[in-house]
Amino acid sequence: MKRRSLFLGWVCLLCCANAVAQPDSLRQTAPGNPWVEKVYLHTDRPQYFAGEVMRFRIFYVEGFQHTPADLSKVAYVELLSSAPAVVLQVKVKLQAAGGAGELVLPYTLTTGTYQLRAYTRWMRNESERLFFHRSLQIINPMEALPVSGKSPVVPRFLPEGGHWVADVENRVGVYLAGAANVSGVVQNQQQEVVARFSTAFDGRGSFVFMPRARDRYTVFFSLAGQPYQVPLPVPETSGMQLRVTRTGRDLHMQLLSTDLRPHQTFVLLHQSRMKSKRLVVPMENGKGVVRYPWATLPPGITRITVFGEQLQLLAERLVFKTPPAPASIAVRGSTQTNPRTKVSLSLSPVDTLQKGAAAVSVYRLDSLSGRRSSLHAYVWLESELGEEIVDGDRYLEVSDSAQHAADLLMLTSGWSRYSLPASTSTAFAPEVHGPLAEGLATDETGRAVAGLALLASARGRAQIYTTLSDRTGKFTFELPDVSGPTTLFIQNWTDPAQPLRGQWLSPFDSRISFSPARATTYPPSADLRRAFIHQQVEAAYRQPEAATTSVATPNAPFYGVATESYRLDDYTRFPTLEEVFREYIKGVWVRKNKTGFYFRQINRLNQTLMDGSNLVLLNGQPIANVNKLMEFDPLKVERIDVVDRKFFAGPVTFQGIVNVITTPQETGARIPDETVLELAYEGYQTYRERAPRVYESDSSRISRTPDFRHQLYWNANVTIGSKPTALEFFTSDVTGTFLIVVEGISNRGQCLTGAAVFNVVR
Repeated sequence: MKRRSLFLGWVCLLCCANAVAQPDSLRQTAPGNPWVEKVYLHTDRPQYFAGEVMRFRIFYVEGFQHTPADLSKVAYVELLSSAPAVVLQVKVKLQAAGGAGELVLPYTLTTGTYQLRAYTRWMRNESERLFFHRSLQIINPMEALPVSGKSPVVPRFLPEGGHWVADVENRVGVYLAGAANVSGVVQNQQQEVVARFSTAFDGRGSFVFMPRARDRYTVFFSLAGQPYQVPLPVPETSGMQLRVTRTGRDLHMQLLSTDLRPHQTFVLLHQSRMKSKRLVVPMENGKGVVRYPWATLPPGITRITVFGEQLQLLAERLVFKTPPAPASIAVRGSTQTNPRTKVSLSLSPVDTLQKGAAAVSVYRLDSLSGRRSSLHAYVWLESELGEEIVDGDRYLEVSDSAQHAADLLMLTSGWSRYSLPASTSTAFAPEVHGPLAEGLATDETGRAVAGLALLASARGRAQIYTTLSDRTGKFTFELPDVSGPTTLFIQNWTDPAQPLRGQWLSPFDSRISFSPARATTYPPSADLRRAFIHQQVEAAYRQPEAATTSVATPNAPFYGVATESYRLDDYTRFPTLEEVFREYIKGVWVRKNKTGFYFRQINRLNQTLMDGSNLVLLNGQPIANVNKLMEFDPLKVERIDVVDRKFFAGPVTFQGIVNVITTPQETGARIPDETVLELAYEGYQTYRERAPRVYESDSSRISRTPDFRHQLYWNANVTIGSKPTALEFFTSDVTGTFLIVVEGISNRGQCLTGAAVFNVVR
């Protein structure tokens, strides 16, 4: 709330902005949520074969300062095909600054361009364009490769400010994706040339001209020998043009309107949907000018939005101020080594005050290596524009040419996601403790059931979760400690004898927008054949690594220490559980009526029988019918815990707890119960730490077992401190040039980057 209060505070009007009272409704133009999140996936390689494992590190930061965040505890990672369709989905546990996970690519994947997507639940409140997106190639060598080629060029001509306005000077951005050094002209219907343009890096350029209301204009240019004729939109007879330039130490904003009467406009400068400056600009004879000190402009993308007197949206423009450069990580080690030899690396930050977390990857640098993304370019450019930028680091260089290229990028990004009135959804709460599992509860007829107190427990886990279904029958459980696939038992605690039906609602976002890469290139067949043979040999000779989960499974039961705990092996083994309870489970009285068995528990504190329902569990499964528990084989039971006090869990109150725990061999045991709803649930992904390949002894070095790893090292959790960080790994039998990539984020929000190469020769 403090952040929002500061965001909505008044700011002194600058220069040409008169000290005129602004309308109260302008306060409502505060864009976006008070808390903004960004996630970035650093993959262990830029390109993959079908059948390989894609490992990744998630960097999770807040959206303005880009400092490591620790609010959301779950990241949703998806692999999308160009259909578009979802291929793989996983949930990854987020800790301070991020987490690590993997995707096992099935052999059934076809060769093509795929999209890697990641987001948090809180990010689902905004456009899916703001999710992390990254295009990558996956090759299936078992099928013929498509012909390499480029995507067709779609010419885009974008007026500065968003509108084509007649009889005022318009600056127009040109975007011919990937087509640099292309020249063209703009002609009117009399075939008179009114403007010329040329494209620079990545096919971006601009031109200036004054369209007439009754004239029609066409752009002519040639690309790869093919002529293009693109008609421009008909200019509007009324509207406003926003011209933005940097002049000396100021950001110069010129408003050109067809409305010549004296009036006021309002200019909003906002960034990352959080911070803003509000300016009042007087308009005389259709012109208004604002000079804003460039030094006070925060780094990154700033959106300039112009409103009319009735707060109608008139124009918008993006400007970019170069942020601080990323902190360099010096990677020191041998430049040449031999197969099956130890490689020692030292990672040293140039700024010894920088501390943070990084991921380190070492892989063979060959024709199979695709374009690698950059965390620095993502947090400052791509995450704000909602699109992938080719060679985004070039726009972040400190030079006049880079600033000019960045200005063309802002000009051709068009209108942003901002709208008036600001309508920010908060339908998806952040997952501050763990996954929020949502479902829909219904009765046997399929009708939604509202106001039910629900109890859930996971198979084999001594934890319970409670909630209430809302008026639509929707329920939500918070599951902070559930990892991997499991079964959740859900019981209607309001009426335990009443059967419950229901289903999960998907936690993944259903909005899918796939933007394929502009150019699709495939490696030469010889390189592809060699890499594929190496992959198959590795798959044949190396067993899958054992799973080492980064998600802790709770061992202590939710009720803490039981009042009584009985190990059945310490007593006489009776043939039925009824005899067990009657003979030596002192805190539980077994009673029977016309419907069968039920338990009454003794409150040891005052030596009285507790009224109401107690909670009976078998390996985490709630038991509503004690008759079925009595039929369970006691030889499969290891111990019985008894809690002889009231226990409060959200909307549910237990009059004591009886927990029956089976032997380790019978952890999957269950009791069929039609009143308990069983739903399969996928928790956090269990991340497998890959065991390193070691060649310390002579026998291991001369072993005939092949080692054809192209990926020599991957570490998703490297701590960067004030002192050098030492890393070690062994080379494989594969020779060639290998690339070391280091990428991370510091505790001050500065990106960390480093790279080096070394050769493996025989």
